[in-house]
Amino acid sequence: MKEHIKNCPFCGSPVDFMTLMTGLKMFYCKNYKDCGAIVSFDNPAANRFDKAKVECWNRRTHDDGR
Repeated sequence: MKEHIKNCPFCGSPVDFMTLMTGLKMFYCKNYKDCGAIVSFDNPAANRFDKAKVECWNRRTHDDGR
């Protein structure tokens, strides 16, 4: 996945994207010791397209559009 993935909204650490053997695709915080957030999205667009997952992850309520 080449799109920019924003850092964890909980702790600010880098995040990575993985696909489990079951096919579930999820984002996980690389700050295992202090945060360890794991997030997946279940909506029609995100279930079909990886790019939509990144768009969902990168969306923030306080975002100024940049």
